[in-house]
Amino acid sequence: LEPDTRADNVFQPARTIELVAPFADLQVEVVVGPESVAEGGNAAVAWRVRNLGDTATDVAAWTDYVYLSTDPVLDAGDTLVAQVAHSGALEVGATYTGNAEVAVPFGQLGDFWLIVHSDATGQVFESAFEGNNVTAALTATTLTGAPAPDLAVQTVNAPADAAAGDALGQVG
Repeated sequence: LEPDTRADNVFQPARTIELVAPFADLQVEVVVGPESVAEGGNAAVAWRVRNLGDTATDVAAWTDYVYLSTDPVLDAGDTLVAQVAHSGALEVGATYTGNAEVAVPFGQLGDFWLIVHSDATGQVFESAFEGNNVTAALTATTLTGAPAPDLAVQTVNAPADAAAGDALGQVG
């Protein structure tokens, strides 16, 4: 029971309150691959990821994907060549380095880009900042043909005399 009126129960003027959820923001800063590699060989790929959000990651495990692409833009036509698990939360401003030995497929020759997609399965809460988790290497890696065998006959052994229809020996 209030002895006076209830008119003074509302605070004037009204104030706007902005509610925000803290978020991590994983960004692939750099991707490095070899200058060239032969088809069927292995390419060493390394990358660095930094958390530029306003809080540490909310999970301590996620997976980075490595793709092989004909251009530096990730799209549905690119080939997934590695999945690398990351373990450990990432504090604000902190980085980690990922590494993979990528098996280069046969039949794809020319210039290709190695592209890394950090947290590819979306395990880390990044609010509206999921779109900057992908980065391509600055330069393409040239995929060359596998070395072809160079067979050469060194010696041939045959008898000095033979008649038509004679067997000359076994080929082994």
